Amino acid sequence: MTQTEPAVVLAMDTSTDTLACAVARMTPLPTGGSSVELLASGDHACRRKANVELMTTCDDVLARAGLAMADVDRVLVGRGPGSFTGVRIGIATAKGIACGIARPLLGASTLDAVAWNAWSAGVRGRLGVVGDAMRGEVYPGVYVLDDAGAHRTFANEVVSKADDCVADWAARSDAAELTLAGDGLRKYRQRFEAAGFSAYADEALWCPTGEGLLLAAASGEAARSLGDGDPALVLFVGINGAGKTTTVGKIAAVAHAAGKRVVIGSADTFRAAAIEQLDVWGERAGVPVVKRDRG
Repeated sequence: MTQTEPAVVLAMDTSTDTLACAVARMTPLPTGGSSVELLASGDHACRRKANVELMTTCDDVLARAGLAMADVDRVLVGRGPGSFTGVRIGIATAKGIACGIARPLLGASTLDAVAWNAWSAGVRGRLGVVGDAMRGEVYPGVYVLDDAGAHRTFANEVVSKADDCVADWAARSDAAELTLAGDGLRKYRQRFEAAGFSAYADEALWCPTGEGLLLAAASGEAARSLGDGDPALVLFVGINGAGKTTTVGKIAAVAHAAGKRVVIGSADTFRAAAIEQLDVWGERAGVPVVKRDRG
């Protein structure tokens, strides 16, 4: 697929208690970024059920758009920050889909998705997104929302104590201009109110949506910051018998067939014959295996 062709993109995010899912047609723009034509969405509350509902939601969204999984050109997933288990469910599912249909996998920030969701609803000005990190902590991010889009004022996502975030934002020279959003407000809104914050986005805008995720990925700023994703290090961790060695071999074969330069590195292979099995898979995939003798 060339950069000038439109692409059908299936988006999903399970980083919060909202299961965000949508499908859209994204068309690259000459000025950078892409336009987003939303075809169908299936966002809904899904506390601790994403592992059960994500695939059926994807199938339902595609069906309502008159599409099938084979029509998807790219898969987009929210990469957090958020619930560790939630992020893992979303990324693992998205990787499985992308690998199964042999399509590229893209990622976008869950905080960005919240900001773009607010932007799509008409919110403008300075937006403070407070993501719930649990255990008294939050993922804070301040954005500037103008007619062109949602723009970060920070480089990377961080985690902060909720009280530290309240204090830091209250000390900002633009504190009075901040409108707040994010699922962290469900726990900590009273602390922000006590610090003098009075402007809050509608609660319906506190969580990511499939459309917000698509808009975040489509923005020219996101496209410039992503790069080509290489080199990438994939660490496989699991209990004995989970199928790690076979999975490593299969993914190596797919990546090699796609023109990637792949090297398999064996580590923590205490199970008998694990290194030898990696050798076999490396030979089948046509990629080198880096190893050392046991002991």
